[in-house]
Amino acid sequence: MPCDPETGDDAAWKVVMPAVDAAEGEVSAFRLNGENLAVYRVDGAFYITDNICTHEWAELSDGLLEGCVIECPFHHARFDIRTGAVVAGPAEQALKCYAVRERDGFIEIRDGSEPGDS
Repeated sequence: MPCDPETGDDAAWKVVMPAVDAAEGEVSAFRLNGENLAVYRVDGAFYITDNICTHEWAELSDGLLEGCVIECPFHHARFDIRTGAVVAGPAEQALKCYAVRERDGFIEIRDGSEPGDS
């Protein structure tokens, strides 16, 4: 299920960073509530996933982003950042992705969102 933004209670949304700080085709790491997360900008759209590969501990923000697919820098597992789905092993577990939106020039994550919240 895609990780698209939801409308609703604005208090549930937390600022991640200014949108201008997220370069097109790039991934950036950030922390929220103790979680290691990654924000991506692809074709002007923003996506947020966990930053840790589900196969072994590696930061995906150190990996290669090609279109909407992030490749882990260690064992080259690949994930679709729009859905979290595994595109290529050795990972077998999907990546968590979160509701994200751009508002007033800032990237925001819906606090408490979980995979499938869209």
